Amino acid sequence: MLLNVSSHGLKLRSDYLFPLSDDLQVHFLFDLVPTLQPIELMGHVRHRGQTGSLYDYGIMLDVKADETQQLVTMIKTYARENK
Repeated sequence: MLLNVSSHGLKLRSDYLFPLSDDLQVHFLFDLVPTLQPIELMGHVRHRGQTGSLYDYGIMLDVKADETQQLVTMIKTYARENK
């Protein structure tokens, strides 16, 4: 479950225990707004916390400048359409 997203990272909650490793890459397909092109991004798990039987992960995204702008546009559009 996606809890929070910004232009450089995100927080997600899962029942899966991911290992904390600098070598672990996480692949995301952001398709939050049907009228916008989905964005494929990679990231790395930077921290992990536990809430009951679920795990919260802080993911730092590996984004280029053009991807950052696309993501910001998607976040703003999603927020505007889901007030």
